[in-house]
Amino acid sequence: IHMRFEIEMERMKQMHQKELEDKEEELEDVHKSSQRRLKQLEMQLEQEYEEKQMVIHEKHDLEGLIATLCEQVSPLPNTYTDTPQASQIQYNTDTNVYM
Repeated sequence: IHMRFEIEMERMKQMHQKELEDKEEELEDVHKSSQRRLKQLEMQLEQEYEEKQMVIHEKHDLEGLIATLCEQVSPLPNTYTDTPQASQIQYNTDTNVYM
């Protein structure tokens, strides 16, 4: 009876050890997967930031170009700008609207 008890105890220990190893492996897999996903999200965030910076830079360039063109066109007399309303039209770079 004592021998049977020891055998059963050893079997239970092995089962428990196997369960622990399986859980550790599962946890390690989840950790690796999470790390990969985190790296992907970091790369995506960096790419989106760079794209946003490029768009902001292009926007500023275009606003400058529009302002320059408005300055060049504004002093030229012609039939369209000789009217009182047309001579008061200005481009507001803060709101991106002609006023």
